[in-house]
Amino acid sequence: MPFVLVADVGGTNTRMAVADRLTGAYGHVHRYRNADFKSLEDIVHAYREASDAPPVEGAAFAVAGPVNGRRMKLTNLPWDIDADSLAQSIGGVHTYLLNDFEALALALPHLLPEQAVALTDIEPDEQAPRIVLGPGTGLGVATLVRDQRDGWLAIPGEGGHISLPIIDERDFRLYQIILKDVPRVSAERVLSGAGIMRLYKAMADLNDLPIQHTTPAEITSAARSGGDQLAADTMRQFVTWFARVAANISLVNMPRGGVYLGGGISLQIRPWLEDGTFVGAFSEVGRMSALLRKLPVYLIDAKTPALIGAATYAGDQLKQEKSNV
Repeated sequence: MPFVLVADVGGTNTRMAVADRLTGAYGHVHRYRNADFKSLEDIVHAYREASDAPPVEGAAFAVAGPVNGRRMKLTNLPWDIDADSLAQSIGGVHTYLLNDFEALALALPHLLPEQAVALTDIEPDEQAPRIVLGPGTGLGVATLVRDQRDGWLAIPGEGGHISLPIIDERDFRLYQIILKDVPRVSAERVLSGAGIMRLYKAMADLNDLPIQHTTPAEITSAARSGGDQLAADTMRQFVTWFARVAANISLVNMPRGGVYLGGGISLQIRPWLEDGTFVGAFSEVGRMSALLRKLPVYLIDAKTPALIGAATYAGDQLKQEKSNV
């Protein structure tokens, strides 16, 4: 019975499925709106009642927040997650928690060629580190490196909470406006769903223009249509700051294996990722610009790839459990 229950638990939605822990292939996918439930255990119960999925021997929950041991709190949702409580709701099987971008990093080696859209023409070093980052309800970041067994080790972090990169006078003026709304301008305060709205309002304030949109979806839609200059400028600034954050993390990790852009928003801002806005800003790092121009950059175009990573993680953990018996 090589099946495991896997879930990608974000700040807004949870996606749950059953996967083959040996291949990562998954099915019986259900999507739940977190606001409709009081706890993750409630979602597990709803899934088990609604799905005709086969029995599982383990479970892995990829959650949006820092994981330390068997318990954690979601960063953008008031839930306490307890692996032991989740295990009881599944039937007592081995249950694991991991960061959602840790799971996404573990999925990178399993992506099909068409699921990693190249934004540059640089060939990756397949043995070198890779990073993955992306905006959604928050801003996730993780690194993938080779381990001693010639496998892969995902290193999660909270890189989304680094300070927003301020490069020039215009950046600083926007920063001052945004600072009126939040106590600290981290990257996630701008590079997220709520951040699009926050940036749009700051851009309107900076340019003394009226606010015409009230949701991130309206802003991105208006920017794509080409008839709304403020919305278009907002999205270009958003992508520019996204690129600068990616550049800062790349300078630390030097991901010659690839910089991968994921998260719930990256595909929605695809036009500005593919038109050169991202790649141009990514390599604007002064004396290290030539170095970053040698890094391959990809856009992840795959549905729920974190579920693959969660299955991989569960499979590795179960293998270790069995080897210790």
